[in-house]
Amino acid sequence: MELTPLGIEGVWLAESPVWSDDRGFFREWFKSADVKDATERDFGIEQANISLSSRGTLRGIHYSIAPRGQAKWITCVSGSIKDVTVDIRPDSPTFGKWIEVELRGDSGKAVFISEGLGHGFLALEDNTAVAYLISTPFSPTDEFEINPLDEKIGINWGMDLSSLKISEKDKELIQKELIDKNLKMGDLNLKTPTHVYILHVLVRATGSKDKTLELMLAGAEKGQLPNIIFDSTFKEVSDMTDVLPKLFAAGYEPKNIHVSWVLQNYQIAIENNKTRPRVVPEDILLSTHVGAARTVYDLVTKSMPPSVQGGIYVILNNPENTIFIVDPQTGKAYKDKKGNPVIKDFKYLTLKEPGKPAKKELDVKKQLLTWIKDNVPPGSVDTSELDKL
Repeated sequence: MELTPLGIEGVWLAESPVWSDDRGFFREWFKSADVKDATERDFGIEQANISLSSRGTLRGIHYSIAPRGQAKWITCVSGSIKDVTVDIRPDSPTFGKWIEVELRGDSGKAVFISEGLGHGFLALEDNTAVAYLISTPFSPTDEFEINPLDEKIGINWGMDLSSLKISEKDKELIQKELIDKNLKMGDLNLKTPTHVYILHVLVRATGSKDKTLELMLAGAEKGQLPNIIFDSTFKEVSDMTDVLPKLFAAGYEPKNIHVSWVLQNYQIAIENNKTRPRVVPEDILLSTHVGAARTVYDLVTKSMPPSVQGGIYVILNNPENTIFIVDPQTGKAYKDKKGNPVIKDFKYLTLKEPGKPAKKELDVKKQLLTWIKDNVPPGSVDTSELDKL
């Protein structure tokens, strides 16, 4: 096992060989002699913990106060995490700085964190298991948290903010900081990534989306249900399936549930994002863009949820696929008050017609794969099946 010091004093990356075969893999994840040789200190283990997290779970930033403190040895057993260490020692030359390491179950890596540092991680996959060795037993009176979305620290968690899952205790911490700063929702600057984090966390914490849906459906009778458009990233198929039981309970029928995916070239999306009122960090924009493409691809190539019996459409929102309202005399598109061409329609691809099975025609599948290949970052979505069609 080899240990390498990282950019903050007291933090090491440990790497050990991984032996893999068709049965799985085997690796050492801690060796006290190697740790002592590299760090020149003893690491007495008083407690061992395991956590299991779904994708988007954010744990931390946690620390234990001096003089007791708490050193940690962290590894990922399955799945993957973005592991973050923050230097919270006021007398340290790297005070306020943070470093990240991606840990995977099969990577053979672990992180050793000395006392006096803050630690947290974000689960990047479902069923992510993390094992910790710690130098002191858990003590509620000595354990504290730091807002993982604190704009002064500025950690870029690199995930669609609406999908973050944070403990009730950490949500209370974030809300308390908003109160202490006398911040109101109207004070949030949505061009600031941290404020976008806060907005999404508060929406999730207060259940605003669910409450809005309940209000819309309150008192609705069959045959008099409102038309509802759910605006979602569609990065996860759960964006759609999680809300369906509530709709069915209110009286909506599967044949009236439709899906429209608007695809735009990722380079155009990046440029448009720069002028939006709410600017999304580029890495999050791209991960969401690619995630939606994978979701739609899986729906078409693998299995369509039986609960969706309406139509499924893909709209390619690029200039060459946009149909504008044209002045018959001049042949030019009409413009709105802001000087933008007035859109009449888009060219779209029908993947499934209402009340019918998903289309299996090769030309439909080929068109979808071609659109995905041409409009997402190269190599981000496996479209090798296109060569077989």
